[in-house]
Amino acid sequence: MARFLYSTLYLLLLPVVFARFWYRAGKVPAYRKRWAERLGRPVCSANPAQPLIWIHAVSVGESMVAQLLVTALRDALPNTQFLVTTTTPTGSDLVQKWAVPVLHQYMPVDLTPMLKPLFDRYQPQQLILLETEVWPNLIALAVAQGVPVTLANARMSARSAKGYQRVAALSRPAFSALTMVLAQADADAARFRDLGARQVVVTGSVKFDMRLDHQTRAVLEDLKPWVARRRTLVAGSTHDGEEALILDAYLPLRQVHPELLLVLAPRHPDRFKAVRELLEKRNISYCSRSEQQSPNREHSVWLLDTLGELNVFYGLADIALVGGSWVTRGSHNPLEPLLFGVPVLTGESVFNFQAISDTLHQAGALRRVGASALSSSLLAWLSDETARRQAGEAGVKVLTENQGATLRQVEKIVSHNPQ
Repeated sequence: MARFLYSTLYLLLLPVVFARFWYRAGKVPAYRKRWAERLGRPVCSANPAQPLIWIHAVSVGESMVAQLLVTALRDALPNTQFLVTTTTPTGSDLVQKWAVPVLHQYMPVDLTPMLKPLFDRYQPQQLILLETEVWPNLIALAVAQGVPVTLANARMSARSAKGYQRVAALSRPAFSALTMVLAQADADAARFRDLGARQVVVTGSVKFDMRLDHQTRAVLEDLKPWVARRRTLVAGSTHDGEEALILDAYLPLRQVHPELLLVLAPRHPDRFKAVRELLEKRNISYCSRSEQQSPNREHSVWLLDTLGELNVFYGLADIALVGGSWVTRGSHNPLEPLLFGVPVLTGESVFNFQAISDTLHQAGALRRVGASALSSSLLAWLSDETARRQAGEAGVKVLTENQGATLRQVEKIVSHNPQ
């Protein structure tokens, strides 16, 4: 009954869902395209002679995890093809740029009539959902068709768990129907069990297994001359309100370190214009990556208003500031800067990466500071090269010690793959 009410309400609100897409298209035109896919039209041509695994990766972060899993799964299941679905244009863009070829389209809305054509066309042997993507109708349809459903690299914050508990009549059947949950940490696993999941295994986070490929290293070497002899801060994945407080903390530091450069990377492309306007309103000299501009001595900010480059730009940093943590968004991935041995500052809101943040904080690789202490914390690290280096080295050590989750998860997925 709960799922019937959920589906009825979702159907009634469908015009609102697409009105929201249309509104967002005012800033990101790609939201006006490919609506047939969102309504359940299959657009890829799968090879009926090959088994297929369907992986759903919502946006950028999940797409990065999906890429690691697909690469490893191709080695373990060489005759298998992969369908990767996303819900955002940014996630879609990233998947289409992978060196590993996969089938790709948008995920339809979570209504059975919209989802069934994809099951009919692609005939998946497995469905893999990533991190927090528990869709009641999608899971129910997969189970009805005998398709195992795995929630991989799964995480569950205390805040999200409380939300699911409030709609237990809907969420509990979905969690209990999951074939397997591959949880990032013990706390995540306990919350999934409390929500009704039955087979839960702690495997660690795939995000510890990120690597620097040759292309990233080559691009980084091309960028380094533009920041030569300038200390650089990279503020990545920032949200509305964070750019202003970061600028408030950063600008006074230029009186002590006049060569200091801030790379500012808003999380969502629909905010690029608003951040440009903020910089112009405050008379801050900046250059724009999207216009192929590079910083000179007059520029105090380099605006990273492009997609898919943040992980490279972290390699230019002396200190990284990870956004989504000075507003109530739960932070973004703090591991990306540590691939380059760059120490990290975040705000206090880290619930999406709680276990990882705690581990890095205890190791000394990450400091959590409020907005009022951000400037002094930056100054302390800028003034102490030894402390910065030691923090970065501690982060690299944490990365190394926690690797292997990808292979552990792939082993579990392969063991549940129908023969």
